[in-house]
Amino acid sequence: MIGLLVLAAFAPERTCTVHHTRNDVIVTEYLGDRKCVDWKPPRTFRGVFVDCMEGQAYFDAARSLDDLRDRKDNVWFSTDRVTRFSMPLPKPRYRCEAYRVTFVGQEAKEMNRKPLEGYGHMSMAAGVVLVDDLTGVTDLGRWRR
Repeated sequence: MIGLLVLAAFAPERTCTVHHTRNDVIVTEYLGDRKCVDWKPPRTFRGVFVDCMEGQAYFDAARSLDDLRDRKDNVWFSTDRVTRFSMPLPKPRYRCEAYRVTFVGQEAKEMNRKPLEGYGHMSMAAGVVLVDDLTGVTDLGRWRR
């Protein structure tokens, strides 16, 4: 039997996975941030979301690209099947784009995790926000760090 491990997401919450076998392939599925992260109560967030191929970040309370200059925030912007997009995000353009966003959501109780123990792509983000309802989006254009 061929054993292949496929991770939908790599997360330190080891109890947040289920295992399936399909065509003799073992698949490990992450149940998702909504079920597996301890969250603070919902609130309204206003900030800047930067979306890049293979990476992204959320900067709380930022309003413009100038506000991002000296910030070292490392917060993952998490959406899932339950997220409501009252205001849709533009389609990805495969370069770094920045958006001023407003949303109702939650932030993790633990927002300072170490790399490989964190959130998002490759578990590299120290913190995470979960979007329940995206209510405002303004395109700020291309972002270059």
